[in-house]
Amino acid sequence: MSLLLDALKRAEQEKLARQAESPPPAAPHTTASMQAANAPNLELQPIAASAGVAARSDAQAAQAVFDAKAATRPAAAAEGGRKGALLAALGAIAVIVIAAGAYVWYSIQTLAPKSLATAGPLRPPAAPTPPPASAMAPSGIGMPTTPPT
Repeated sequence: MSLLLDALKRAEQEKLARQAESPPPAAPHTTASMQAANAPNLELQPIAASAGVAARSDAQAAQAVFDAKAATRPAAAAEGGRKGALLAALGAIAVIVIAAGAYVWYSIQTLAPKSLATAGPLRPPAAPTPPPASAMAPSGIGMPTTPPT
């Protein structure tokens, strides 16, 4: 990425340098021959020399790109590791908070008195049944039935 920025800066500097070297734009009444005379002379370079330089600079540029990517990979991997550890810690904290809340809720529910709605209908205690009448009457055993005279 920095190589691209450097190349853009150099191109901008070269553009500004060319504008400073070139004369102001020609007036509309000048002819094409006058403009051609003011144009910079372009020369062709031999093919073998330019191909070798271009190939070498392309190889260097490609190597620089690979080096830049290799340098950023460990930093990105370390950042990914930090994110994973942070997420794991947050997950563990969330589980602990939920478990503690569930424990407190359960404890409160078991200690609270049962309400009438959840305990079911209340019935009054059953009254004791009176003993049968035959049990109340004395039996004749041991007692005379006729009064003494």
